[in-house]
Amino acid sequence: MKRYHLSSARELVRLNGTTKAPVVNYAAETSLGVVTIRAFSVMERFIHQNLNLIDTDARVFSYTNAAMEWLLLRVELLQIVIVFTATMLLVSLPKGSITPGMLFNM
Repeated sequence: MKRYHLSSARELVRLNGTTKAPVVNYAAETSLGVVTIRAFSVMERFIHQNLNLIDTDARVFSYTNAAMEWLLLRVELLQIVIVFTATMLLVSLPKGSITPGMLFNM
């Protein structure tokens, strides 16, 4: 399961970087050619293309966040199970079987 998650998370992070580069590049090229874009009255086309690139980037970004949250949820659940099990074990032991000094003198 760990191998599957690591490879999936790595791929999602790579895709996130891959979809972010065209957004930045398109914005830079558009700002440099804004005079030409306005001269040919194709502003709507450039705005539409920019929004499509942003939507694609946002979609991949949300998938990456969802995968990370899923991992975080599983790790927190594992922590809760470990703490609960240790607590139940310590509560169920007979009184006096573990002395407080015994825990610190190991």
